[in-house]
Amino acid sequence: MSVAESEVLIAAPPEEVWALISDLERGPEWSVVTLECRLTSDRPPGLGCTYRSVSRFAASKISTEHEIVEWVPPGGWSPGASKAQGLPSYRPANLRERELC
Repeated sequence: MSVAESEVLIAAPPEEVWALISDLERGPEWSVVTLECRLTSDRPPGLGCTYRSVSRFAASKISTEHEIVEWVPPGGWSPGASKAQGLPSYRPANLRERELC
């Protein structure tokens, strides 16, 4: 399986970044491809919760459903595989503190 990774340096402590990205419905505020994100389970964001996102993919809009399979505040979270055919699972958050020069 191929893996693509990217890294972004943010001048904020992991706890502040976590406060934003752990509120799943705020996904469009920090993801340029996410148009909409809504919880579909009755539980708050966290392990086992489900959500639906609408994303821009090439010239299309794709609606996908996910279940959170990893939730480690303030280090990161990970959705399981998308229920949409052909789309990979991904790990959008893996926060760690780093000294800025």
